[in-house]
Amino acid sequence: MLRHSLLPLVLLTAVDVAAAIAGTAPRPASLDGLDPMVAARIEEARGAVDANPDDATRWLELGRVYHAHQLVELAATCYAEATALDPGEPKAWYALALTRAELGEPRDAVTALDEARRLAPGYAPVHWRRGRWLIELGLTDQAELAFRQAIRADPGDLAGHVGLARVLVAHGEPGEAIPILQRVLARDPANGVAGQLLGGALRSIGEERAARRTLALATGMGAYFPDPWHEEILDAATGVGNRLRLASARLARGEVEAVIQELETLRRDHPDDVGLLNKLAEAYLAGGAVEPAGGLLDKALALDSNEFATLIHLAQTERLRGDLAAALGWADRAVAANPRFWQAHFTRAGLLHRAGRLPDCLAALDDAMRVGAHQSPDAWLMRGDAELQLGRWADAGDTFEQASRRFPFLAQAFVGLAYARAEQGETGAARAALATAVELAPEDATTRAIRDRITEQEVGG
Repeated sequence: MLRHSLLPLVLLTAVDVAAAIAGTAPRPASLDGLDPMVAARIEEARGAVDANPDDATRWLELGRVYHAHQLVELAATCYAEATALDPGEPKAWYALALTRAELGEPRDAVTALDEARRLAPGYAPVHWRRGRWLIELGLTDQAELAFRQAIRADPGDLAGHVGLARVLVAHGEPGEAIPILQRVLARDPANGVAGQLLGGALRSIGEERAARRTLALATGMGAYFPDPWHEEILDAATGVGNRLRLASARLARGEVEAVIQELETLRRDHPDDVGLLNKLAEAYLAGGAVEPAGGLLDKALALDSNEFATLIHLAQTERLRGDLAAALGWADRAVAANPRFWQAHFTRAGLLHRAGRLPDCLAALDDAMRVGAHQSPDAWLMRGDAELQLGRWADAGDTFEQASRRFPFLAQAFVGLAYARAEQGETGAARAALATAVELAPEDATTRAIRDRITEQEVGG
């Protein structure tokens, strides 16, 4: 006699079903390769389930522990068991839907999500995630309805608005999408997803200048859409490595103080973890607290004198202290520790640039370019700037020309190109580059100076 309905188990594999029917807490084939803290947390959560296998809340928590540590199939088994024991818990259905999507099964994800949506129609993420997965299935009309439902559930949740605009663009209605995206960007100017969609929509109606400017601003930006139920899963992560990955994501969102507090707490139990010391130092540096960062890095260096991240962070710390000679010493050690890592060469080049050692800077940039720095717009801009300062107008022009081709929305590349061509006396090419720079960055004050220089060259000619 089964303890509960098997309906949720149709979403699982045969092995998963066997474990769920048995009512035993699943476990990884081996815990040997896991962080000891992760292994201990898994065993703790499994023990709670085994002590009371009819408690849906315990199955949900075990699923979150597995999910947070990328053990997605095991998480799906636990979530399905939780939904079978308590079919009225929307968070369990939602978590099950997330695992099915992560396992490449959007149709099953929608099936599970429909249960969560029925139970919690006011939770906007159930609607906009459903819309995203319906797009994957090619069901754009249903996706549009889902995004409109997300907006009705929470007009302040921008994910629904962005999703609706995406569908409208796909339906050939960019004129309808543009005002939606403009309102999103008015509230969240750093929303790169909305920026990219708006740029594409503007381009499709022939507004090329506005499109290029919008796309330039959106380049390199992401988007953060709050989803508290998903964040509850992420918060189940344990182990130093997982906490550091979460800290990196939070630093990228500007949550410096919160990350410092969290990592300082973690450091009490792991005072000698070099990765933790480096991430905490990185957070302090992001907050402008140089001396606490320096103390942490000194300890990290004593623990491992060749750790690459420590050497790079020490170079940054000495630069902020104003000691370029010491910073260069650490950068040299970073290059020696990992000569195939282009960021080490680039860090060294930046310090040489600050020190005014421009030929050495260019040589370091050549080294960086050979091992991958060509993918970084900052490397091209630094190279062009050094060549301009040395009066190597043709070289600078060629560098900025290449940068403008690789990164067509990088306004600084066109500014540098305009300056170099003006100094070469190529005023026509300079004006063309300047016009593009103004389109991409109309508020850039340097464009006025370059325009004046072009005029001087034309008058002088």
